[in-house]
Amino acid sequence: NLKIIIIFCICLKIIFAIMLPYLNDEAYAIASSKDLSLSFFDHPPVGFLSSQIFTKTLGLENPFFYRLPYILFGIATTFFIFKLGETVYDTAVGIWSALIYNVAPFFFFSGGMFVVPDAPLNLGIILSTFTIIKLHKCSEKVLTKYYFILLGLSLALCFASKYQGYLFGIGCLLVLFFSNKKKLFFKNKYFYICFLLSLLGSFPTIFWNY
Repeated sequence: NLKIIIIFCICLKIIFAIMLPYLNDEAYAIASSKDLSLSFFDHPPVGFLSSQIFTKTLGLENPFFYRLPYILFGIATTFFIFKLGETVYDTAVGIWSALIYNVAPFFFFSGGMFVVPDAPLNLGIILSTFTIIKLHKCSEKVLTKYYFILLGLSLALCFASKYQGYLFGIGCLLVLFFSNKKKLFFKNKYFYICFLLSLLGSFPTIFWNY
């Protein structure tokens, strides 16, 4: 059963998170983020600060609690990859997509366990992709409103996680601009609310650099 394999991969990540020593990048991220800041020298805030969520609240410093937020990002990404595959094709494609994501070495380790900005960035990217597809599929104005809000928050997560997220944001804007529903999108006030929400992800980095 593919679902069992996915659960097994998640359990395996937890075991590795407990047993593996820090990588150089992880040690750098953890050491930098101990001094809480709006942003950091080479990364926006979320990619680094997430490592402190459980250690600061629980007062327990060990590799597992530093890595736990990134494991949770990976689990959330797995779920939305499944939903994306299910939305575009069917349930079987969704499950296979989630499985491939979990067994791919980069996404197994760096994208869903290690203390690096890739995990929150991946979640922001897959959420944005899922939301844009939903925007093209839905016809109800109420749902459009919620999907635009979710898209704005997803892009904010991208921008607050890693600088490469801005390239994806430009890609999303191009998709909406060339869409056959662009007139409906640009007439919708929530499109502009979405744009403003996404910029919130940039504010900490811009303010910190200023």
